[in-house]
Amino acid sequence: MGFENKEVKALISNIGGNDSIRLLPFLDVKTAADNPKIFIGYSDVLTIHLFCRKAGLSTFYGHNLLPIIAENLSFHPYSQKWFDKVLLHNDPIGVIAPSDTYSCDDTDYADQAAGKTYHRDGGYLWLQGQGKARGRLFGGHTSLMDTSGTPIEITAEDFKNTLLFIEDIPEFFSPEQLADFIDWLGNIGALQTLKGILIGKLCGYAPFEAHKDALLRILNDKYGLIHMPVVANMNFGHTSPMCILPYGAMAEIDCGNKTFSILESAVV
Repeated sequence: MGFENKEVKALISNIGGNDSIRLLPFLDVKTAADNPKIFIGYSDVLTIHLFCRKAGLSTFYGHNLLPIIAENLSFHPYSQKWFDKVLLHNDPIGVIAPSDTYSCDDTDYADQAAGKTYHRDGGYLWLQGQGKARGRLFGGHTSLMDTSGTPIEITAEDFKNTLLFIEDIPEFFSPEQLADFIDWLGNIGALQTLKGILIGKLCGYAPFEAHKDALLRILNDKYGLIHMPVVANMNFGHTSPMCILPYGAMAEIDCGNKTFSILESAVV
């Protein structure tokens, strides 16, 4: 898929779907490890991110080519800022503030003049936590639960000392499904080793209150993790615009100052 081509500097996923797992039999870990390069995308290509992680590579949960970069009449300034900052510069990424606007609208790709309608963004939701929490970024969407028995199987060890980022489409991210995912983390012994949780925007305009209640019921009432920092309504996942989250980069949640920062550079 391009790892073996030494002239290719970056691979950008075109769009999501449900087919990327079919690529696994044709991917070679050694080829990827010997030819490190930027790989960026979100949604279905979580499979490829996990494959790259097995190969020892750090990849980027962020912009697909069609949704985000090319779907609208212009590249949203917030998305463009983080594409440039994270991928084209090698200084520490720094504080990632929320976008002023966001959209969950579908895109009519048949209408070349169509664009998204952007709405005022209320900023991050600080659900709980105190002080500062640092950990390496790891996550994706809720199909992390479905990797058992595959070449990209995820275990409790993968979550140790991480800041977990999680999002999904509405069909898989109801309040009950989010609670089930958090409970799965607890059942495999991963939840107790996390440093904090970052939750992307809901792919829709519904309030987060029901998700908050379901999440904290599991996190606090069942597992007693009342001090774990949890931040929601963040600009990543199936909404526009978005920041970019580099797998394995050291990041920090500062509950006192209400900031989220990536403390390292992501490229060399």
